[in-house]
Amino acid sequence: MVKVIAVVPVTVPVHSAAGCGSLPRTLGSSHASSLVSSCAAPAGTLACYRPPDEFLPARSGRTTGDRSSMVFSETRASCIIITTPCLKCFTCLPSSHAPQGILRDMGGPAAGVLLHRVPEDYEILELQTWLATTAEFYDGSGDADLREGWEFFLNWPPTLGNEPPEGPCLGGVQMSIIDPEAEFSGSSHLSQADWARYRQALGWMPTCELAAWINCRRPRDHMLLGWFCAELATRFDGMIDLGGTLSLPNRDEWSRVGLAGRLVKATYSIDADRVAQVHLVDPDFLRAWMLQPRFHMIK
Repeated sequence: MVKVIAVVPVTVPVHSAAGCGSLPRTLGSSHASSLVSSCAAPAGTLACYRPPDEFLPARSGRTTGDRSSMVFSETRASCIIITTPCLKCFTCLPSSHAPQGILRDMGGPAAGVLLHRVPEDYEILELQTWLATTAEFYDGSGDADLREGWEFFLNWPPTLGNEPPEGPCLGGVQMSIIDPEAEFSGSSHLSQADWARYRQALGWMPTCELAAWINCRRPRDHMLLGWFCAELATRFDGMIDLGGTLSLPNRDEWSRVGLAGRLVKATYSIDADRVAQVHLVDPDFLRAWMLQPRFHMIK
């Protein structure tokens, strides 16, 4: 398992990226510790992400979110990438530059939408067309393949009431194929055993995951992400993987407090000795949860 050892500003010399090979864009996931991408760097190397100079708020009142640089421990020829909206500047650094410390809070909330089937090309085009009316794509990312990820500023939908005064934050969505025969798959990079647990909890095997995220963590960002995930799950008949568990009343009290919909629990492995639980919910539950005073998505 790849272990993240620190998140620090880049203060070390930038070396050639030749050893890192071609890294895919792995964007926004609630399962940060399992977002592992194949990397050709030798064991013991650190992979360091430095946002490019042009990665700044695109316009007044808007923000692209956390611009912290990230340094990752690298083992077993794998590099880990955590919730970064842009991977233009990956470099390899000697392990002697490893800082000390523990990973702390960064970025904003994220969730995954699990689908019964991979969307057809025309359905992805329809999603892209809908997003063009619902969001502003960032830096032409809407022209990319959905498997590479789209980045955008979501507009505040009228159904959520009055828009908060602070401006929108950069978010995105990315499609990953789930292969139950692969060692790891999906945007959460879950194992075969993990996906078997998900299948048992859901009663069906997901074949595709849409990872969605917003890079800031203000109340408006949690609300927008909840709305967006509910829209995606409705459009594609999916279930939302919240990436963790919520503190909820007993189910026999749901009607009294205004909760409804489907919620199931699934588990995934953190390492050889530990597992974690996640709530998988349908759009009806998520929309009801969004009306609760303690509503939040999971970071």
